[in-house]
Amino acid sequence: MSENIDMDSVIDFNQHLNDINKKEIPIGSIVYFLENSKVYAGKKEINFGILEEHYANSIGIHLIEPRDTRCIDGIPIKEFTTPTRWQKLPKGWTYDTQLFAVESDQILPSSLAISDREQILQLYKEGKLVNVEDNDHAYFESEIDRRYGWRIVRRYRMTEYHPCYISVNFRNVFTSYEEARAELDRIHTEFKRQSELSEYDWSVELIDSELDRWAELYHITDIEKQKCRDWLLSQNNVENIEVRIADGAIQWKYLKNKKWMNIVV
Repeated sequence: MSENIDMDSVIDFNQHLNDINKKEIPIGSIVYFLENSKVYAGKKEINFGILEEHYANSIGIHLIEPRDTRCIDGIPIKEFTTPTRWQKLPKGWTYDTQLFAVESDQILPSSLAISDREQILQLYKEGKLVNVEDNDHAYFESEIDRRYGWRIVRRYRMTEYHPCYISVNFRNVFTSYEEARAELDRIHTEFKRQSELSEYDWSVELIDSELDRWAELYHITDIEKQKCRDWLLSQNNVENIEVRIADGAIQWKYLKNKKWMNIVV
């Protein structure tokens, strides 16, 4: 006696399995990921860290960076106490007089390639690369007061954030620099492709993307989705149309309007 098989349930379960981290990368490995550039909007850059933990659909990465070797007048910043005592301004002082010196040593080899995972691990073991939280990301400046003289103070920029631990979707974690580079190139190529589209073609792509999402979420047939697409593309000024999913249906409006309308085909 045969049993009926719910194919939708099988597909959903297989998709669920595909969305689970298989935990194939060993903990302690150097891994790569893409992060947003701090300089250029939308640009991605390759960074790396140490895999610390596996989760169901993500990977926990401990971020590392070069050890801070800065010294204030020869004293390592970790040993430098701030604020310093007040002291008299030096003879001949002017506003551009350098009151203290900040120097640092070059501890990383000039030949370092971030694509070399073994070298990165070795530098980490040697303490030349350290966990982000082990560095003090302060800057130092002189404070001058007409009553007390001058001193050195430690400051932190409120606009700077230095996370030490991040969680990245397992699909976006790479075991080699080459894999990360290929993904970076793919994203750049896609941005270039989009920039060459006409306003009409760009609008059609957005419409198709939302229709595909609608069909996947609510098991809409290809015929029903195509009818909806044909109706939308038959309207005037398609380049000014936007669509959204609402209560299981597709709604549309022109960009200048506020009212959303359901599509009945």
